Amino acid sequence: MKKETDMSRDCDDGCGELAQERLRYFTGRHMTARDFRDEQAYHRTHRLLHNRMLHGWGVVCGLDVRPHPNPECRPRFVKVDCGFALDCCGREIYVPKEAVPPEIPWDQLPRPDDGPNGDEWYLLLCLQYEETATELLPVLYHEQNCDPQRRENSRVREGYAFAWHWIRKSELPDYQWKMRSGSCPDPKDGEPCIEDDCDDGSSSGPCKCCLEPQCPRDHCVPLALICISEKGPIERDNIWLAGRPALETPQYELTHVCSINWRHGGEMTPGELADMGALRIRFDRRLKPQPDDQPTGPTGINACTFVVQFGGGAEDLDFVAESAPPSLEYDCVAVYPLDPRRRKGYRVADYSYLEHQTVFISLHCDFILDCHDRAVDGNHIGGLLPSGDGVAGGTFLSWFKVVPDGAYDRRQEVQS
Repeated sequence: MKKETDMSRDCDDGCGELAQERLRYFTGRHMTARDFRDEQAYHRTHRLLHNRMLHGWGVVCGLDVRPHPNPECRPRFVKVDCGFALDCCGREIYVPKEAVPPEIPWDQLPRPDDGPNGDEWYLLLCLQYEETATELLPVLYHEQNCDPQRRENSRVREGYAFAWHWIRKSELPDYQWKMRSGSCPDPKDGEPCIEDDCDDGSSSGPCKCCLEPQCPRDHCVPLALICISEKGPIERDNIWLAGRPALETPQYELTHVCSINWRHGGEMTPGELADMGALRIRFDRRLKPQPDDQPTGPTGINACTFVVQFGGGAEDLDFVAESAPPSLEYDCVAVYPLDPRRRKGYRVADYSYLEHQTVFISLHCDFILDCHDRAVDGNHIGGLLPSGDGVAGGTFLSWFKVVPDGAYDRRQEVQS
């Protein structure tokens, strides 16, 4: 029996046809192997159509790619965590435990001058669906079976396979890989839009049917880009996961804000701020660190993603002074160091300039990635912690009012 990846090449889209005839059962009906195959095909093809049309394709969970634990193997091998993915045909790819893909084909590395200038070569690790026929059983007769023992495989095992592909940077959009620089052609060059299927008479390409799957080469589910120009140890910095096609991550796999060191929606005093010295936001998983040479880089904890302002209203806000740029401590605590101001005529700097003001804290979690390159689930729903609404990204918002030390103490006495 051929693998499905081989059999599907005879079809236009490689995903097979949708079975649209459902068996009708009645007493006394004669059943053959064809009937049972058709019964399986009806339910299976409809399930795959559901997966593809309502969920899409990509990594669902896990499948992180890491350097090989043995340093001697790192120039040739990587390690892939367990996980789950859907391919472009809607087929489920289940990887139950850690796996090591085949050896990296360094002997197939293209020459640098094989592509246009600036069009770099990358090594792409792909995950593919695979079927294997198993369990040979004796049969009475089969006209197409040349086995002298007259045996047939009685089961089909669903599995997976890894494959390495050398691809150019310009080919990444074909694998639905997202990049910071984008992938749209320049209209000045006379190139059409990538998805030029508008039915308005100006389209340069044929209109596409929404039922047609858009599949990359070999139905590949991209797992990682290996960015290294020559054979050598593959370290964590050489493995890129951010940008690979991914579906909605299960809520338990997401990272959340789990604690803060101020009272959300409450009151704080200048004395408490002085004791704290900084605003701290703690996460329940380690974050991807901000590069030292990129103080305002595209992702991570920095002055663009951790913003603290104060004022009497949203239309009149100023930035709370910081003694140092926001940073990450212990890989899981975002820190905004507070800087007191010295009032005119006073020798000691304090936080009294914030009295009777509201302090607003914003954390832009769309750009804060955890150690798995997933955006933090940061929406502060109902002011409750841990944060999150089950969707990666969002903005963590919080605030408190600063009142004089004496006023807060008197209020606490009355409430007690």
